[in-house]
Amino acid sequence: MRSEAEKTDDAYYRKFKDGIPADADRNITLYPGVYGEVVSLLTAAYRITGDQRFLKRATALADESLVLFWDNGPLPRCSSRGDHYEAITRADTLALSLLELRSVRKSPYKPLVFSWIDR
Repeated sequence: MRSEAEKTDDAYYRKFKDGIPADADRNITLYPGVYGEVVSLLTAAYRITGDQRFLKRATALADESLVLFWDNGPLPRCSSRGDHYEAITRADTLALSLLELRSVRKSPYKPLVFSWIDR
């Protein structure tokens, strides 16, 4: 018989795909800065390891972020539930991570080096 801890662990790990976090829960408010941090982290993991799973997941989350936050004009939405722009939700972090990902995908042997200005 399995313990409660083992059942909890199973539920936690089912949220992952190939060791990488699965899709975001759309029932909560999602923010662009968080997507930016995750895309940047996965891009860095790819650069360090060369593991295509990281690059594939970073690309999928980047595509999802464009649908979530840039579906309404030139400025990104403040969140998945808001229709206006707010700098405090760190869309600049997302924008920089998208540029970094593109750089790695287009020039994997000579990607641009970014200076992060995040808080």
